[in-house]
Amino acid sequence: MSNGTQRLKVDADIGKNRLFFTVAGTIQRGDLDRLYTDTRFCVADLAPGFDVITDLSQCHLGHLSALPTFRKIMQYLVAHGVRDVVRIMNPDKLIHRQIVNYAARVPGYQTMYVASYQEAEAVLEQSRERSTLRFLLPETTITLMVDDREQPAGLINISAGGCAVRPAAKLPADCRLTTKLSLSRRDGTVEEFTLPSRLIREMEDGVAIAFETLADNDRERLNTCLVEAVQR
Repeated sequence: MSNGTQRLKVDADIGKNRLFFTVAGTIQRGDLDRLYTDTRFCVADLAPGFDVITDLSQCHLGHLSALPTFRKIMQYLVAHGVRDVVRIMNPDKLIHRQIVNYAARVPGYQTMYVASYQEAEAVLEQSRERSTLRFLLPETTITLMVDDREQPAGLINISAGGCAVRPAAKLPADCRLTTKLSLSRRDGTVEEFTLPSRLIREMEDGVAIAFETLADNDRERLNTCLVEAVQR
């Protein structure tokens, strides 16, 4: 949602569990007060562990009195479980130094700085991959469905957030697909997973796939099954 000036905007992507801020123009404290209100509505739609991308590349602070409201927004995000924060900024602008110095004073608020939206998405993807436990289950059967056609794939590794596989045939770049797999539980039952996915990059020995729009309870169920599978 955006305020009446159209210079500030915050949106929630529920599927990605991500918050997007756009702050452009010369910003006064009153503008940020309205943004704080919008932020609370958007965060209510997200789960703890959400990420934030803030585009400040075209922003100017009209007065330093606006900085405390920035701090209030940061503290609100921390209190509601923000994970990674990426800011798109121009390092040559004064606001870059102002925000960097101010953010350093907010406990629990870890910020990364980039120059473009594409770089912000890449940084978050890399961060999520590093923080997710990956399992080696070479005997697990993976099936990929692209355009209603199924093909088997060899599993390199898998986590609750995605997998690396060796597909039987080349996949289109950046394609959307469905990943299907079966995992045996400790009690002998079998759990079936059908996961909306997308191809995020090619590797020397296969491709990396991210699972999309996975609800928290399904992600937890998948992670539990993976843990039990490696312990069998």
